[in-house]
Amino acid sequence: MITAEEKGREQGMAKGIEEGRKKGRQEGIQEGEVTKSIKIAKKMLMKKNSIEEIHEITEVSIKEIERLKAEIENLKK
Repeated sequence: MITAEEKGREQGMAKGIEEGRKKGRQEGIQEGEVTKSIKIAKKMLMKKNSIEEIHEITEVSIKEIERLKAEIENLKK
């Protein structure tokens, strides 16, 4: 027979596991969005769009876009 304490502990653990899964899914979605934005920024750089325009559309930081631009230029050498 399960005591009230054991039942409460099991419920608490189940709730904690579910909350952890939800948080993990949210983090995964956010990482995917960032990855996609960077991929779009790279394509825009290769099409010679301005850094400001890329920033406005993708919301990738100007510093990151400049880093991507340097990376692309180094690959062309």
